[in-house]
Amino acid sequence: MTESSEAVVARLSLPSKLKSKIKNRHGQITIDGFFRGLESYWILVKIMLPVYFIVTFLKFTPVLPAIANFFSPYMQIFGLPGGAALAIVLGNAVNLYAAMAVIATLGLSSQQVTILAVMLGICHSLPMEVTITQKMGTKYMALMFIRLIASGLSGLALKQILL
Repeated sequence: MTESSEAVVARLSLPSKLKSKIKNRHGQITIDGFFRGLESYWILVKIMLPVYFIVTFLKFTPVLPAIANFFSPYMQIFGLPGGAALAIVLGNAVNLYAAMAVIATLGLSSQQVTILAVMLGICHSLPMEVTITQKMGTKYMALMFIRLIASGLSGLALKQILL
């Protein structure tokens, strides 16, 4: 059983001024953490919610089925439906949170989500990461292609293992 930090502070034989400093510091850290968490949450909501609603809306129009039908033969290579192409495109072009919003609307099996998650984990947010690697002085185009190839190969391998 762990003791709360307040109980530890109360038990210590420290001057009352020092005890109040410790309590105030602990409270301030908690408050700062809470508001930083809210800021992060808000950033995610601003990305994921619009994408989720747009993709859900597109499901009821001929646009998303047309995209899914076009990419279906290519995505079948990985054991994924055609709509997963939108998640891969958004994950690679925007970020993982946009891809997660698309994945949430697709109704994939756990195996398909695993394949897609690993592929996106290897290769995501390419514009931002290519810029960073370019500034580091690396062969950024080679790194981008290596990540794309590794993502594809992992998708193929996982299809054989999971499906």
